[in-house]
Parts: sequence; C-alpha cells; structure tokens
Amino acid sequence: MRQGGPLPGGPNATAVGALPSNGPEALMPLDGALNRDSFAAYPEQVPGPNLRPGDVVALYNLRVN
Repeated sequence: MRQGGPLPGGPNATAVGALPSNGPEALMPLDGALNRDSFAAYPEQVPGPNLRPGDVVALYNLRVN
C-alpha cells in the first residue's frame, strides 16, 4: 500500500475554491500549478459575480511542495 506523497505519472492539477461556512464552492480547476495570474484572476472571475455587500474575501497563497 502506497503512503503519502503525490501519485506518480499523472499531470499536475490544481483546484482553487472558496470555503464558506456552508461548505466548499466557487471551484476553479487548473491544469498545472497555480500562478500569479490565475491567483489574481480567481476572486474577480469566480466568486466575484456572486458577492454581495457585506461579504468578506480573504486570499492566502499557500505554497505546497
């Protein structure tokens, strides 16, 4: 049985999403790693159209190796 680490042989993929109190939403799948442009575009293009006055958005660019 394999333990820990990435699976061998497949392409890299990233999923970016929002985590409100009612569960994950506003998912954006990416081929490859998250980069500066896609990180900056996410809040405007994915959850942005559904935000309402009073909503709070926090961004954290977590580096994972």
